[in-house]
Amino acid sequence: MSNYNNYKRRTDKKSSLPTGCSAQWCYDYPLEYNGQQGLIPVPPSAAETLEHNFYPQAAAMMETTPSWFSEAIRGLLPGMQITIPPVDVHNVWQ
Repeated sequence: MSNYNNYKRRTDKKSSLPTGCSAQWCYDYPLEYNGQQGLIPVPPSAAETLEHNFYPQAAAMMETTPSWFSEAIRGLLPGMQITIPPVDVHNVWQ
């Protein structure tokens, strides 16, 4: 798998991503491809548009327990005085 990131991709003028270089080269020298910290900057509005178009029910997708269990826990929370923050695609790994 180490060779995969060093494989040079063919130049593609239709792509908005860096082409004509390997992924490792783009990561090591981001300024040559208008990148930052080895990454290509993406406007937050573009990411939100993709999220809304491809994941319209993102809240349901992030549920990890059956609905009956979630409802039971929601019923117990007020008496326990515990606050559970909502989980979404932006904070799931925090």
